[in-house]
Amino acid sequence: MIADDTITLTHLSDCGLAGCSVAWTRKYGKGRVFKTTLGHDGLAFRTPEFQRLILNGVDWVTAER
Repeated sequence: MIADDTITLTHLSDCGLAGCSVAWTRKYGKGRVFKTTLGHDGLAFRTPEFQRLILNGVDWVTAER
């Protein structure tokens, strides 16, 4: 992560540490970046919540400015 990233989603880790970032956005020049660390095993792609997260990220990145 970079200092000017906007954290959009955090979680409570198994070890009890709060605030671990799992999704964030940032502006890069004239563009936009959406990043998530979720979805490594592919099972997440089957859930409506994950699909909505990805679609919202794509919408934000591709939105007309």
